[in-house]
Amino acid sequence: MGLAKLKKAALILPRIEAQEAVSKLAELEWFHPIQTTSEHLNPYFDDLLLKAQRLFQDIDEVIRALGIPLETGVMVTMFKGAPKEKTDYVIEDIQDFIADLEDKSKAALDEPKKILAEQNRVTKELEEFSNVEVALKMAANLNLDLTSFARLKMFFADMFVIDSKDEAEIRKSIGDLPLYSNKLSEDKTSIVVIGSADDSEKIIKVMRSFGVHPLQIPANMPQNPSRAYSQAHAKVKELEAKSAEITKNVEKMKSAILSKILSLHEAARVAKDVLEITRKPGGTEHFALIQGYIPDKMEGKFKKLTSNYVSIIEDAQFDQYAEAAQHLPSLLTNKSYTRTFEVITETQGLPKYNEIDPTPIIAFVWPLFYGLMFADLGHGLLLFGLGMLLRHRGNGSIRTWGTLIAASGAAASIAGLGTGEMFGFHLLRQPVLAPIFAPLGGIVGVLNVSELNFDQVIKILKVSVAIGIVHLMMAMSLRLYKNLKEGNKLFVYTHDIPAIIQFLAVVALILAAIGSGYDIIGMFGISGKIHTEPVPWLTFVFGNWLTVDVVA
Repeated sequence: MGLAKLKKAALILPRIEAQEAVSKLAELEWFHPIQTTSEHLNPYFDDLLLKAQRLFQDIDEVIRALGIPLETGVMVTMFKGAPKEKTDYVIEDIQDFIADLEDKSKAALDEPKKILAEQNRVTKELEEFSNVEVALKMAANLNLDLTSFARLKMFFADMFVIDSKDEAEIRKSIGDLPLYSNKLSEDKTSIVVIGSADDSEKIIKVMRSFGVHPLQIPANMPQNPSRAYSQAHAKVKELEAKSAEITKNVEKMKSAILSKILSLHEAARVAKDVLEITRKPGGTEHFALIQGYIPDKMEGKFKKLTSNYVSIIEDAQFDQYAEAAQHLPSLLTNKSYTRTFEVITETQGLPKYNEIDPTPIIAFVWPLFYGLMFADLGHGLLLFGLGMLLRHRGNGSIRTWGTLIAASGAAASIAGLGTGEMFGFHLLRQPVLAPIFAPLGGIVGVLNVSELNFDQVIKILKVSVAIGIVHLMMAMSLRLYKNLKEGNKLFVYTHDIPAIIQFLAVVALILAAIGSGYDIIGMFGISGKIHTEPVPWLTFVFGNWLTVDVVA
């Protein structure tokens, strides 16, 4: 558990063989490359990277167009479950790997691309005909061929759909020009304005001042408003039905290809990332230098994979004064349960290479604190059930958080037995529950503080102080261990050890004050009273001789 011990590995090889070396390094479970800059490019690597980027972009565009989330959400996980299928890839050569991904993606993406193209075409046509339908809706009752207006040479005539309240003002603005109106609805009126060819500009300007434009029908449709509206309305209905059918087909297709397309997306991303990192290895014009860090347990596998090249492996050396970019990476190697709490560690930042991984401590302290703060058997069991559901049906981070929620729920349930509460009711006071929990009478209610009398207040303080002492002592001990490990002996003797002694002395006085019944002045003998009461926790550990008077 904790942080893995790292080795610094270096490969020296002909630059032309760098692609083969990268393929072999991809077989390692963990390899952290050291970024180096080089002016010497490898055109072969650039071509592979271009293919990997294009492949990733194609798959990513289809995933986005289909609305497929890269990670299943909580609600979907609960009710439907996350996809569990896995795809294993055996990588012998990065070139063959990309070629294999291209073949698989072509077969997997052909049908989605066709359906998406059809969906886009239908959506575009539906939008166009919907706009036409809306524009002609008010003029749907007009049985007039608008092409007759366009054939006029000496005269100008056009049709407009206006607000009925603007008709009188438009008549005044038009002047003596002929204007024929037709009531379309309570709010809309169609008008036909006729004038000479020279009057056309005046008519258009007047109508534009009222935000009105000539009634226009697309050239590929009948120029009769009534017939054009009927055709547009029928086309909209047809396209809406077709769009609904395509949407159903898309949903079916998403379910069928979900696992496959997500695995292709992840594989393409990994190939792209590997090539982006290793496309410009350091070294000379003809020889490449690839450097990185590996866990010490992978040293044997690394030597086996790179047996055909010159390789150098040495222990990683931490330099606390190095630039941030040169700091050693951190690899957490916790077991399955403890690994769950790495998400808590990561929210505060990963520990540096020479530091101690707090995840094992968090794995113990988190459930303990949560259980004490949320002590209820019923609520704890519900949380435990929810966590196990997410763990069983989810994957990725959802599965991790499911385990964390289950652990917190289990701790709350155990603490709930101690407080003797289930959904706010005391277990032993309910006729239905009392017989069930009667055999656990020595455990149920041992932490009950519902009445908050003096004894229970003392109990709460004892437990709180004990937890705080343990927590702070763990932190001080970790700092002491870190300084000893780094060889800061003077700091340990002059700061760490005195700080621990001072802290323990203050803790002893606080416990003595609790044991004296909060007679803080009297426990020092100022009032003449000698306190022979036991000191919480300390008397139990060291014996009855340790009383409040001795500690004070």
